[in-house]
Amino acid sequence: MISKQKVNLSPLPTEVLIGLDIIYGGAVVEYEKELARPQVSPHLVGLYKGVLEYYQDMLTDIQEELAIRRFNTARRL
Repeated sequence: MISKQKVNLSPLPTEVLIGLDIIYGGAVVEYEKELARPQVSPHLVGLYKGVLEYYQDMLTDIQEELAIRRFNTARRL
């Protein structure tokens, strides 16, 4: 299992977060496709699941930060 520590995304510019959102979103899709393949080695399944879980957690954190920023921007308008 890959352990994930909470990352402070606040200092990152919004453009960087949007890029990370795209990258991690793509990675989640690719790992989900790999796990769905019938010929995936049983030895790799655990690794793939751990990486997928890590990517999904990071993607959630990134999307939450972007949502907070959108909310704060809308509130200022």
